[in-house]
Amino acid sequence: MMPSRVDVTSESGSAMLIVVMAVVLMSGVGAGLVLGSSIEGMVAANYRVAAQAVYAADAACQHAVGDLSMLPDWDGVARGSSRSLFVDGGPMGARLLSDSSTIDLGAVVRRAASDSGADWKPYAYGAIRDLVPGRRIESPFYVLVLIANAPMRPGGPLPGPGDETLFLRAIAFGPRGAERTVELTLARSDAEVHVLAWAIRRRAAA
Repeated sequence: MMPSRVDVTSESGSAMLIVVMAVVLMSGVGAGLVLGSSIEGMVAANYRVAAQAVYAADAACQHAVGDLSMLPDWDGVARGSSRSLFVDGGPMGARLLSDSSTIDLGAVVRRAASDSGADWKPYAYGAIRDLVPGRRIESPFYVLVLIANAPMRPGGPLPGPGDETLFLRAIAFGPRGAERTVELTLARSDAEVHVLAWAIRRRAAA
């Protein structure tokens, strides 16, 4: 009886095919993991930048509230004839951001007026790193603070002498098109400033 011959070539080819398929499968899994990690990294980075934009806008708001609390009245800021010391030039024109992109302050003001109907006036604007005199803040954001007259609420108490209300909108612009807006409604009565409302906006309407 003749011993049966084993087809070594056929078995070797099958083994090679299995190895190749395994390599392709593992490559696909690896590529998927790398892609997933990359997407997660980008999402985390975008979230971090967005959070920093909110902090920058809120810091600009708080700075403006401090300024406003020191003024004898708000007529000048509501008319646009009085501004904060935190400015980097005229209230209109282009500004260069940290990532070399630009914004047009006049266009931002017009957009704000269009989406709200309020007569916004630029009050404070500049790089957030220069917000506190004598102290440099490490931040890539540029902020613009706008102010508009706020009408008394219908049905609310009648304003007393010196009572005033204002809308305040602070917009922070940062890397990769990041933009966040913090809005306040302020009231002053008996020389005390109160925050009546506070809100975050993702982006002002175009």
